[in-house]
Amino acid sequence: MSSILFSKNKLKSKKTIDLLFAKGKYLKVSGYSLVYIGQANESVNGLRVGFSVGKKNQALAVDRNKTKRLMREAFRVCVKDFLVINETHYNIMFVCVEKTTPGFSELLDKIKSLLLSFSEAIKNG
Repeated sequence: MSSILFSKNKLKSKKTIDLLFAKGKYLKVSGYSLVYIGQANESVNGLRVGFSVGKKNQALAVDRNKTKRLMREAFRVCVKDFLVINETHYNIMFVCVEKTTPGFSELLDKIKSLLLSFSEAIKNG
């Protein structure tokens, strides 16, 4: 299992999440977006990640939870190709605005696209 998804790398603080959505930069792909912001003090944990699915988009908790599980797995599979986890000091949140639960292969393509855009954005400053 990848160490990126341990509790130290999860984005949990309401204050941090509110700051992320207020001042973060957005990258968008149809049905999904990635919000990111640099960490104020570079923690030893490196990258911190969160996953969100809106209640207005997927009303049933079962569907939202399934979508988040799929998003976490897709992220875990492809993050190693784009980022060095302990050296990337950012808070990021993946947001799904799809009305239905996506398939894994579709979700994997979207997450790869967002991670590629994110890695290019942080390299270019």
